[in-house]
Amino acid sequence: MNNYEYKNCNDELSIILIGRLTVELPELEVNLQKQLSIKRVIDEVLYKYEVTTKETSLVASDISQKAGLYLACKKLEGVSENTIYNYRLELQHFNDFFNKPVSTINSMDIRMYMANIGNGVQENTLNTKMVPIRDFFQWLQNEEQIISNPTKKVKSVKEPIRERDPLTDSQVEIIREGLIDIRDKSIFEFLLATGCRLSELTNIKISDIDWNRMSLLVIGKGNKQRRIYFNDRTKIVLEKYLSNRLGQCEHLFCSCKRPYSKLKQRAIQLIVKNIEDKTNPGRNLHPHIFRHTFATKALKYMPLESVQALLGHSQISTTLIYAKTNEASTEFMYRKIG
Repeated sequence: MNNYEYKNCNDELSIILIGRLTVELPELEVNLQKQLSIKRVIDEVLYKYEVTTKETSLVASDISQKAGLYLACKKLEGVSENTIYNYRLELQHFNDFFNKPVSTINSMDIRMYMANIGNGVQENTLNTKMVPIRDFFQWLQNEEQIISNPTKKVKSVKEPIRERDPLTDSQVEIIREGLIDIRDKSIFEFLLATGCRLSELTNIKISDIDWNRMSLLVIGKGNKQRRIYFNDRTKIVLEKYLSNRLGQCEHLFCSCKRPYSKLKQRAIQLIVKNIEDKTNPGRNLHPHIFRHTFATKALKYMPLESVQALLGHSQISTTLIYAKTNEASTEFMYRKIG
């Protein structure tokens, strides 16, 4: 006689029903809000009932074990520690959701999972959360541990088109005029002049900088090295900051208090937020907006391939995201060829 245990499965049934409806009604696959609306109705109906299922205790999940091997391979490929940390969190959540061998997970299971983690999050956030899951299953297929990749049949959620606006010249000047702290100025000018990523900024050492050429090498995504440059304004501010700061930290930006250690990413984010509060430029500030502003301005004066190299993009299509064409610039270029 088999041993079975009974458990409340209302949530599981709700997700299964959503998955089945998505198969029958393909238009639901890219309409997350409609899925969530239907799920709320199902949850309301099931509230008065207690749904149970018979489940054998012999079924075991091997997701955690295989995910560990996958992450080890990603580390060998040179993927950053921050990316591996985020991938591990998402795969842990995925492992907690399923209690079955990874080889038995199908596209319906993937849809169930997406419905579960998609509640209350934006479309782009859901797609980002699915990136490590999709890559994990592709790795499993490449390693011949599964026959087919169940995520290939599941489309990403369609994201609303959002215009990405860089800082205007006026907003940049408002920030400059409002900054007093020399470290804040240095971080602001360096991010604006180089377009480097937050993860790259925190790892820069003073010894990396070629002050004569006003350039340095940084390690970007995929452990790829590239050269970035800065201008005279940035050089002057950096030299003033370095001549006045305390401690012997080897990194370019460090804390103002003992033990004067290098600033981590979260600390830079808080500093940028503090810059917004101090200067009130009329925009929400975050480290990436300076990279976006740099890229948008650079594309006005430099070839696309050169901007791609400065930003460290492996695909030129990524660089094109920052290309913003308006009527004024189009007319200007037309008059120029006339």
